[in-house]
Amino acid sequence: MVLYIHIEAIGLSHSQQVFFNKSKEIFFTSTGVELFFVIAGFFLMKSLDKYKDGNKYQNIFYFLIKKIKRLIPQMAFWSGIALCMSLLGVAQELWLDPITMFKKFLSTMVFLRNFEEAYSISWFGIYWAISLESQVFAIFTICYFL
Repeated sequence: MVLYIHIEAIGLSHSQQVFFNKSKEIFFTSTGVELFFVIAGFFLMKSLDKYKDGNKYQNIFYFLIKKIKRLIPQMAFWSGIALCMSLLGVAQELWLDPITMFKKFLSTMVFLRNFEEAYSISWFGIYWAISLESQVFAIFTICYFL
């Protein structure tokens, strides 16, 4: 559902746009993000069940470190490419100024890329979902163990 609702952004022909609009009237697809969080919450609970024995503070730390180790390499690689292209790229009209891009890179790497992209779009826009997921999972994990 999330992918379907984003199809509109890719530029459809007139006949495709008519079909897309008709299908949106039939299928309510704007709840895809909420459905994703429900499914992700289910798998989060399954993962947290593995840590139910032992020291709860240590379990919080291990679980969150495991999540960070899974996400950081990919985030560093792809956001680093965007940062390098903005600093070294020839087509500067594609990028924001280097200072803004560097700030966005840093906020991406510490999982703070939430909803600013709605107002100031950049190449780091995809990271709002990862940031929100990480923040929710961190808060939920701490609440679960405490």
